Amino acid sequence: MRTIDLASWPRRPQYELYRACADPFYELTVRVSAPAVVEASRQAGWSVFAVVLAALTHAIQRCEPLRTRQRGEEVVVHDRIHPSWVVLGEGGRMSFARGQAHDELRDQLVAIEQTTAAARATPSLGEPHGRDDLFYASSLAPLDLVSVRPERSGLREDCVPRFFWGRVVEGRLHLTISAHHAFVDGMHLVGLVADLEEALRRPLPARPG
Repeated sequence: MRTIDLASWPRRPQYELYRACADPFYELTVRVSAPAVVEASRQAGWSVFAVVLAALTHAIQRCEPLRTRQRGEEVVVHDRIHPSWVVLGEGGRMSFARGQAHDELRDQLVAIEQTTAAARATPSLGEPHGRDDLFYASSLAPLDLVSVRPERSGLREDCVPRFFWGRVVEGRLHLTISAHHAFVDGMHLVGLVADLEEALRRPLPARPG
């Protein structure tokens, strides 16, 4: 993690403009090309959710604005941020799984699967908003989601981006991104989506037996 020198930061005018807004978040929904992800996931033995989350975890590390956070009057950039996602257990009980970002795809997929299983076995909401080196993810795979309006904490320093998607339909999924405009512009998400689509085309390792 490093601290940004606000005095010399080229983005400071936009930062000052948007951080003063009552609601500085915005939502943008894009169609992401994922032509083979369902079949490739099935053949390799992984869930589509795990494959998409692993690809998103990989892509988001390459987008510095999505790793930037407000801490009091300071602005910091995390070297790496980690996935946190919603898991539904018995009776629809919800819990938050908090994982780790891994460099290797196989390690990432195994970690997502193991963390999901642990969250389902011992449901807990933990300490919401206790960390800012995360991004939040949620999927409602039975539905062909077109857009989502996410809830937010209302905390002044909450800059954590949110990602939502539904069912893959005809090789595409709709991805809703909720980002803090003091740090993230729409043009930053162009690169993110391109990196995500590239990550979704990676050959999948076989799931360990």
